[in-house]
Amino acid sequence: MIRNYLAVAFCNLYRNKMYALINMIGLGVAIACCVVAYVNYQFSASFDNFHPGAGQIYLVNSYQIQDGQRQNWTLAPMPVAEAIRKDIPGIKRVSRYSVAGGIMKYEDKVFNESFYFADSDFLEMFNFPLLSGNAGALNDVSGVVVSREIARKYFGTADPLGKQITISSDGETY
Repeated sequence: MIRNYLAVAFCNLYRNKMYALINMIGLGVAIACCVVAYVNYQFSASFDNFHPGAGQIYLVNSYQIQDGQRQNWTLAPMPVAEAIRKDIPGIKRVSRYSVAGGIMKYEDKVFNESFYFADSDFLEMFNFPLLSGNAGALNDVSGVVVSREIARKYFGTADPLGKQITISSDGETY
């Protein structure tokens, strides 16, 4: 019976070649759109979900109207963090995070690097594993957390804990 259905289907496809081609192209485009939509959804839904309490972490965005066009920014002015902490009940932690560039020095090694500034709550909010040291490193204004690659680049095989690096950015030295 199924053999008969397939034979009739192929005969109809053979007789109406243009109609069959248009239908197959449409079906292919529809399936491709579904696959792209699903992959996009999976990417968005799984982004940074490894952090405990990921459903409780929010990013504050801002926007600006310029020349009649709305421009969205994934940043907010610095005082917003303190205003959120003070004015919105139920907020447990707030952390500011910004990108900068400048000169990093350790002894005679000098590198032009991109680096990030973050508040002390950053390591409490996000569960990034630390190879050594503790999450309280950012409680001290002069505290630094470095990646494994940066530690090897600056300190070689020596333990980076307790070492002092100098960071110069935008006319300030830290």
